[in-house]
Amino acid sequence: MQSNFAAVLLVLIAMQGCTEKSPTTPRQEVTERTFGEIAFVNAQVVAVENPKGAVVITGESRQRSIGWTLDKAVQAETGQRARAQFAAIKISHRISTDTLFVSVEAPCNSSTLTYAGDLSLSVPRQAPCIVTQALYSYVYDLAALVVLRNTLDVAIKRHSGSTQIVLAQGNIAIEAALPTHGFCFANTVKGDILLRIPTTTSANVLAQSGNGNVTFTGLALTNLEQKNSMIMGTLGTGSGEIRLATNIGNVQISGF
Repeated sequence: MQSNFAAVLLVLIAMQGCTEKSPTTPRQEVTERTFGEIAFVNAQVVAVENPKGAVVITGESRQRSIGWTLDKAVQAETGQRARAQFAAIKISHRISTDTLFVSVEAPCNSSTLTYAGDLSLSVPRQAPCIVTQALYSYVYDLAALVVLRNTLDVAIKRHSGSTQIVLAQGNIAIEAALPTHGFCFANTVKGDILLRIPTTTSANVLAQSGNGNVTFTGLALTNLEQKNSMIMGTLGTGSGEIRLATNIGNVQISGF
């Protein structure tokens, strides 16, 4: 499974995006919502990219299908011309090996047209999910590995799986119950990291900042080493791993 994740990430990161242009004329914006379902058979992993907006992933009890909603927005000189462009924003999907690839496709922005679309997915709760391109990423109620890259701000709530996040810029907020021998790795070059975990969590912890404060509250760490910019210690028996790092920003870990 790990090698498949690596291959998926390499393929998606290598894909080229648009060279966007700034608008030069006044705009009217119109919106449209479309929705549907994708069969989730002969696949175990969901990989998502949306260069035109946010990705929202919610874990549900469903097993063999993925529900999707695409909220489209187009700006143009007139509402009529904007509405005529809705068909250009679409969702596509394919299966390769054990992975279902889901992506939002739309033309590049021009001086007269701007395209946007937020994608929401309802996926099986036990399905590992990868997001390799999005403006923002939100993940709720999953019980599997989540990998997030090339996105801005990230919010993960009610998570009970492992997590790997690497951002060039953006804040990271995670609320998670770490599985036994699970991990939570989060790295952002510029942004704050907030991690909320149960007080019963068992993990080795290393949190550091290149230019900010690192704090923890409501947790009993043993073998504690603490400085303004670094905390290292053990929760419980240390069966899992927590690694949090930001170059510019603060890191806060709290128990609940």
